[in-house]
Amino acid sequence: MAADPNRFLNRAAEAKRSSKRVELVERFDPRAPGAWLDLVRDVAALANSGGGVVVLGGDVEEEQL
Repeated sequence: MAADPNRFLNRAAEAKRSSKRVELVERFDPRAPGAWLDLVRDVAALANSGGGVVVLGGDVEEEQL
C-alpha cells in the first residue's frame, strides 16, 4: 500500500528537527564534495523505512542533551 504523501508533507511543514520520516538539511551545496552522496543516502534510508521527505534549506534546531 502506498504511503499518503500529504501526511509526510504536513509533518515536514511542522518539523523542527529531523525524525524517522523527515530529514531536514539546513544547507545543500551541490558543488561540495560528498553533498550528493549524503543526499542519496538520506533518500535511500527514507525509502527503505517506508517513506518520508527530505527538506532542503529547512531551519534545524540543535538537539540539546
